[in-house]
Amino acid sequence: MMRIGLAIFLVLLLAGTAGAQKTRKIDLDDLPEKAQAFIQKNFSKEKIRDILKEVEDLRDIEYKVTFPDKLKIKFDKKGDWKEVDGHRHPIPTRFIPEKILAYIQKRFPNNEVVKIEKDRKSYEVEISNGLELEFDADGKFIKIDS
Repeated sequence: MMRIGLAIFLVLLLAGTAGAQKTRKIDLDDLPEKAQAFIQKNFSKEKIRDILKEVEDLRDIEYKVTFPDKLKIKFDKKGDWKEVDGHRHPIPTRFIPEKILAYIQKRFPNNEVVKIEKDRKSYEVEISNGLELEFDADGKFIKIDS
């Protein structure tokens, strides 16, 4: 009975620490090189307010770069961008796949991209009229979420 209690205690203790998230401020030089290059290429005119490194566990690391105008970029542990959010303000589009930009320019000519998220399977793009457009990994339009 004592062993079962000890085992339950250890499982709960490990579960509690496994879910603990650690966030700390870092310098630009501490970002992965890919993230630094992405910022330099696409946001060089912007002044960085702060950079946070969030560590969920050793495999789940995320970087958040915030600018004074509330623009925010999220990167994965390798430095690949995951999200660029302008908080309803237009964002630069040089890094967005051409096929996605062409679709938006053709179907929604008076709108600009204000947010984009990507994962391995898809892109989700919010445009200035509030619509959210979903594209597959190749940039093919899938659907509209409103």
